[in-house]
Amino acid sequence: MKKEILLIVTVAGAFLVSCGGNNSSKQQNSDKLDNIATLIDNLAQSAVVDSAGSILEMSFNEENNTAFFVFNGEIIEMQRDTVASGIRYSNPHYVYTEWHGEMTLEKDGKEVFRHRNPSYEMN
Repeated sequence: MKKEILLIVTVAGAFLVSCGGNNSSKQQNSDKLDNIATLIDNLAQSAVVDSAGSILEMSFNEENNTAFFVFNGEIIEMQRDTVASGIRYSNPHYVYTEWHGEMTLEKDGKEVFRHRNPSYEMN
């Protein structure tokens, strides 16, 4: 996932630089690319597999409380929700929750992914 984002940023950067006409716009484009690179570096990335073998890739950005998920080839962006316990991200169609080592992804109210961390122990 990080490689895909980096490729997109590189292509976008090459386009922006080639379209720039003066040094001022080139510097602005360079600054934009630096900001995007910093955003990518700030992503915490992981992936988990459920009992059916489906893979959920996750990239979290704690600075702006967003997350990107890749599930069944679909890229899903969600915003972090405030909860008393655990983690919850959502958008109009998806909800991701993580609580006590159990991760679930729901689409339009139906569970499409569940993973239980086997090393999680209740204390």
